[in-house]
Amino acid sequence: MREKRIVLVNDVTGLSRCSVACQLPIISAMGIETAFVPTAILSINTYHKDFFFDDYTSKMNDYIETYKKMNIDFDGICSGFLGSAKQIEIVKEFFKDFKTEKNFILVDPVMGDHGKLYPTYTREMQEKMRELMPYAAIVTPNLTELCALIDEAYHETSNEQELKRMCEKLSQMGPKMRSRRYPMMRGTMTIENESITTNYKSLMDNNLNARSSIWFFSSESVFTRK
Repeated sequence: MREKRIVLVNDVTGLSRCSVACQLPIISAMGIETAFVPTAILSINTYHKDFFFDDYTSKMNDYIETYKKMNIDFDGICSGFLGSAKQIEIVKEFFKDFKTEKNFILVDPVMGDHGKLYPTYTREMQEKMRELMPYAAIVTPNLTELCALIDEAYHETSNEQELKRMCEKLSQMGPKMRSRRYPMMRGTMTIENESITTNYKSLMDNNLNARSSIWFFSSESVFTRK
């Protein structure tokens, strides 16, 4: 029996504790085989005005073709930073090709923070990102991204009813929201200093799939849930 395997569809950033640089060692340390599909190469995160950005869109299909020819299967698929509207289309096809009854898809709609979209993001990409929602068992937007996905002006709030309304609006784009509590299943999640950690192994051990319809949301503001 092979060990669990997850694929990360995300950028590789040289300096900054983010993206594949953080995900890969943590998930690997859990005893999970970790593959990744690079979406872009950045020298540093986009908070810095002089960042180098190399869009990997033109290379992604050839890269993914290797996994198809080898009949690779994954227990989990996790998408993150996407560098172009075309790339979102590629990821959508990736979901279709590699989704099975036994695995799950997690979409982290990396688009912005603190009320602003990242400089690489366009209105077209914002609209395209919504097309990934129906494929996801889990979606992890912060408050900025949640507002962008449901096409509402950014507003900081910790009001549970308002957050519930916003989450329900997002859930209409995909699976129905059935869980609003932490931890989910036997996985764990913590929110600390705007970061989020998920126990991927527990998710895969529970064979979480799109039918489970489990959603959770994080925020860069004061959003917390009991």
